[in-house]
Amino acid sequence: MRSSVKHVKSPHVGAVPGAFQALKLRRRHQFVCAKLYLLDEDGVEKFIDYKRVSNILRGVHYNGFVSLVYEGKEDEMTAMPRGTRFLRSHASAC
Repeated sequence: MRSSVKHVKSPHVGAVPGAFQALKLRRRHQFVCAKLYLLDEDGVEKFIDYKRVSNILRGVHYNGFVSLVYEGKEDEMTAMPRGTRFLRSHASAC
């Protein structure tokens, strides 16, 4: 992916790092993709440690957008509102 972005050589083309790639974030990144897989009844993600991810983002002074993707088995119409509240609680702590 990185070589494809470099090959295009455009300031308007870039890669969107995922939560697992947060350690590689640079100040130029404007988007991060947060995926939700397994939510409990309160909307807490059980597969990815978003407390750790939010600490990493805070550590690099990330101030961009977060794209939310749900890939779980539950109906997204009930899962997404809970997952969104959960991730917002971490974002507000940043």
